[in-house]
Amino acid sequence: MNTAFARGWQHAVVTGGAGFVGSRLCTGLLSAGTAVTCVDDFSTRRRENVSGLLDDPGFTLLHGVC
Repeated sequence: MNTAFARGWQHAVVTGGAGFVGSRLCTGLLSAGTAVTCVDDFSTRRRENVSGLLDDPGFTLLHGVC
């Protein structure tokens, strides 16, 4: 994933971050050194998509309506 756009970002909020695309965006941002807050209501997404990110200290998962 090309994360050149994230250079210099300290924090990003990703709505729908547990979806297929959102979870990959979260992964890319974390790889670029950006802290990520993922907000998702899990109505159509799967928690498994972000389960590998839960132990990352830069990742925060919020369950809520976007």
